Amino acid sequence: MKKISKIFVVNLNDKKHRWEKFYTMSDSRLERFEAIDSRNIHSIYKDYGFELDPVGLSTKFYFSSAPGAVGIYLSFYSIWKRIVESDIDVALIMEDDADVSDVKSYLNKNILIDTDSYDFIQLGKRCNKPWVKDFTENFDGLEAYVVTKRGAEILMNSTN
Repeated sequence: MKKISKIFVVNLNDKKHRWEKFYTMSDSRLERFEAIDSRNIHSIYKDYGFELDPVGLSTKFYFSSAPGAVGIYLSFYSIWKRIVESDIDVALIMEDDADVSDVKSYLNKNILIDTDSYDFIQLGKRCNKPWVKDFTENFDGLEAYVVTKRGAEILMNSTN
């Protein structure tokens, strides 16, 4: 059982006002991660040595219809890499549109993460459906999640 040791907020440079909401939380674990912007350069993934080959119709649609989807995924990948390289046990990763009051409430509970049983815990309300089996059919981004170092390694390896 471990506590969250690092909190990343993925934030575009032209949306720094969203970061300010999180910054006021005054949590020493909190860090702004400058988002990779794919809104005008969809093929930016090539700069990182990747090919775009989404699995399933829902993710194909997501990556083709959301201009920032490629950038946020590359941002997440970069954070996963940092988690592994910096030996961070457990991290909370959020997009800057996550609900700050929900984040504060979650962090105030001082939840211990069972790192022996879980490597990834979805927190975002966009995917909080009662019918978990339909998760991929209702995919709409990640928004907020907790990931262990082992989970970050798994996600990186799945991407690679």
